[in-house]
Amino acid sequence: MATSSPRNFHVGDLKELSGSILYRFHDDQCLRIAASLSYTTLLSLVPLLAISFAIFFSFSCL
Repeated sequence: MATSSPRNFHVGDLKELSGSILYRFHDDQCLRIAASLSYTTLLSLVPLLAISFAIFFSFSCL
């Protein structure tokens, strides 16, 4: 049974792997998806912080 070791890894394999990764990254529109996730996260933090501060300040007055 042949096992894969770092010595069996060729530069051509690395080029093929990196090319495949870059192609899939572009084909799946990863930058657009990451941007939309960042935008949605930032928009959802504002109400979360407002509610958190309201709860914190309502209990801190006791």
